Amino acid sequence: FRAWTSEQRLVELQHEQNAGIFACDSYALYSNQLLEIQPGVVTRRIHSPMMCELGGQFITALNLGIFLAFYRQVMLDQEFMNAAWVIKVDPDTVWSPLRLRPMLQDLQWGLSGDG
Repeated sequence: FRAWTSEQRLVELQHEQNAGIFACDSYALYSNQLLEIQPGVVTRRIHSPMMCELGGQFITALNLGIFLAFYRQVMLDQEFMNAAWVIKVDPDTVWSPLRLRPMLQDLQWGLSGDG
């Protein structure tokens, strides 16, 4: 998420409510700044301004550079290797790991499965 924007406040509210990614067994927060959201809840820095232009046929966010910077940092951190599954969500995404967990529970894919 971009620091010092409404996205940061959404993350803070989710943490207060133990909602979104904070309801997961583990999580990592990525931002364009190192921030302490709450005591002990610190972001990891993405080396990107996290700003992009709009364009293309459908006038959408041309955000490939942001995604590449994000996934580059995820790969460098390698914390994902300790998880059964990984999901990327934005602060304004409404979702529940409690609903997703049963759907993924019996799937085997990636390094330890067949996918």
